[in-house]
Amino acid sequence: MIIHNKGKYTYNIGARIIPGANNLEGSDIDAYKAAVKLPLNAALVKAGTIVQEAEDITQMNVEKAGDLINDTWDLQVLDQFKEKEESSRSPRSTVIKALEKQVESIVNPPDEDRLENNGDGNPPE
Repeated sequence: MIIHNKGKYTYNIGARIIPGANNLEGSDIDAYKAAVKLPLNAALVKAGTIVQEAEDITQMNVEKAGDLINDTWDLQVLDQFKEKEESSRSPRSTVIKALEKQVESIVNPPDEDRLENNGDGNPPE
């Protein structure tokens, strides 16, 4: 089950829900469904901060899938989405390209977005 956290914070709603896409599986789905009924969690859903998108990426239209992909920074989730899309009956090249582009932007960010250090492993001051 895909849960989209459109907010800036990580929430514990039966499972750890980080900003961007969260691909819940197994017992995490049941825990999420139970926890989302609690007032604070229900308020996050009502406000549109936490959105249950679909069971998997192949059930989403291309535009919605693209928005979700662009808001996702978890490489493991992106890899899961790509595997699911590629193994579907009719893989969508636009979704696969969006996934590849997002992974590339995370793995190899543009030079102006890279942090430089002095070779000591510490971030710049």
